Amino acid sequence: MKGEVVINPRTKAPENEIMPQAKTKGVRLDLKPLPGAKIINFRNPAPNQFILNYELESAVHSIHYGWDHKGNYNYEFVNPDGTTTESTYVRNNLDRSNLKTDCTFMLIDVV
Repeated sequence: MKGEVVINPRTKAPENEIMPQAKTKGVRLDLKPLPGAKIINFRNPAPNQFILNYELESAVHSIHYGWDHKGNYNYEFVNPDGTTTESTYVRNNLDRSNLKTDCTFMLIDVV
């Protein structure tokens, strides 16, 4: 955080929050939720690189994602049969109006 922050007078302990809140924009559009999915593993194998495994309808799916020092964000969605879908986004160059993806999953309920 940078600058002066104060406790939001509309919230009471133990849920106090500070004002202003930090803000950011995603580098890609949200994908549809996955009701019933369970996160079964999450790893950080290298700096700025992550692997999330989840189970949906008894099948294990993986999402490999990360970013580099140039602001390139890479996503690889691995299906249970081993097929993959890859997408790369660049921060600040994302034209949300024309963004299309053939990925059909991402948001997961944590159980």
